[in-house]
Amino acid sequence: MSSIKKRWFKNYVLGVLFVLFLLNIAFIVMIKNYYYANIKQMLVNKSATAADFFNKYAEYNKSMELLLKNYVEDYCFDEIFEVQLLDLSGKIIADSKGLNQGKYVCKESLTVPENQPIIHVFRNKQTNENLMSAYAAIKIDHKVIGILRFLTSIEKIDIRLNYLIYISLMISSAVIFTLSLLSIFFTKSILDPIKEINAVAKKMAKGEFDTKIQKNYNDEIGQLADTLNYMSGEILKMQNLKNEFISSISHELRTPLTSIKGWSETIATSGLNDTDEIKTGLRIISKEVDRLSQMVDNLLDFSKLESGKLNLNFEWFDFIDIIEEIWCLYKTKAHAKELHWSLQLNDGIKNIYGDKCRFRQIVINILDNAIKFSKPNGNISIAVSKEDKIKIMVQDDGIGIPKDKIEKVKEKFYKIDVHKEGSGLGLAICQELIQLHGWNLAIESSEGLGTKVIIEIPDFVENAKLDF
Repeated sequence: MSSIKKRWFKNYVLGVLFVLFLLNIAFIVMIKNYYYANIKQMLVNKSATAADFFNKYAEYNKSMELLLKNYVEDYCFDEIFEVQLLDLSGKIIADSKGLNQGKYVCKESLTVPENQPIIHVFRNKQTNENLMSAYAAIKIDHKVIGILRFLTSIEKIDIRLNYLIYISLMISSAVIFTLSLLSIFFTKSILDPIKEINAVAKKMAKGEFDTKIQKNYNDEIGQLADTLNYMSGEILKMQNLKNEFISSISHELRTPLTSIKGWSETIATSGLNDTDEIKTGLRIISKEVDRLSQMVDNLLDFSKLESGKLNLNFEWFDFIDIIEEIWCLYKTKAHAKELHWSLQLNDGIKNIYGDKCRFRQIVINILDNAIKFSKPNGNISIAVSKEDKIKIMVQDDGIGIPKDKIEKVKEKFYKIDVHKEGSGLGLAICQELIQLHGWNLAIESSEGLGTKVIIEIPDFVENAKLDF
């Protein structure tokens, strides 16, 4: 779980921090450029205007130096800007504040412009404040005779910028703090359900399939919880079906074995004098052996189907002959239960492509179920028709199947009546075999009215090249 937190922190929180850092840098640069650009523009405008004025009237005015001094000294009304007149050596000839007259400008801050005013930002070592200055050249006959310098303090601007930077950092910190809290709650909302799912999954691995996961969110984790709950429910169903199957098959095995054992002992102790009793016992033993053989065959087929090792031998064969053979084989069994039989065949169709032995097994299983669940004096019919597909229909008027259990009877081990003989594998094996052939098995039934089982087979042209 800690790895998810680390990945979340690396991919999300650090990403947000990086974006906020870039935004802050961009904000600081933009704000600083905005404020500084305004001051620069004002200084350039003032210095350029003053320089243009003096340069324009220089040749008409013989006392230029006096005029410049008067201009600078009369500029004292402006509290924001300071004006200084410098000679080319950097000496302050006149100062609008009257504080620095006669002093020299330090070489680091002195700039002699040629044409356009030049902006310079520097720190005043005496007052320890940041200043911005604009230098404009005063010319007579295209010769620089002096420098006009406008200055202003940018200390207040820097204070304003620092305040804005502080506000920006505070907002960023609040965003990071809020995101951290949200991240904690968000990761918790993910990790806690995952921990619960993991814990329940471990219990399921130990066989505790009745444990359920509580669904707290209707999202992917909630869907995962639903899937695991559904899986545990299906496993429980399969376990119950398996237990019922084991119980049923144990009973099914015990009954014929008891009968065989009983009749074997009876025959052994009869002294071979009662021929009729011996024949009856042998018939019963033979019948019970057939039942055991059928159960073993079903179990073997089921095992092969589950492991995918069941091989089919495809060929063209006459399925009508097989149906007639099975019909004759089960006549005696049907008459013993006083059932009425009818057979309707279609002479226009004869051959289908598939495994002949497995087709025989499918029909026998379906017909055996029809006899088993039919009432005395009931009706059973087999009909073959051809429309877009070949249809083999086995219909009875027996007990029927409830609507909600029609599809379930195709499942492995499922029995509507657990007290009825059988393993619950017959229809499940039929369904698997039919799907392996590429056919379809349909069941139509109403409870108390009977059941119709339909095998739908595609009507392939004989001798066609088929790819199975």
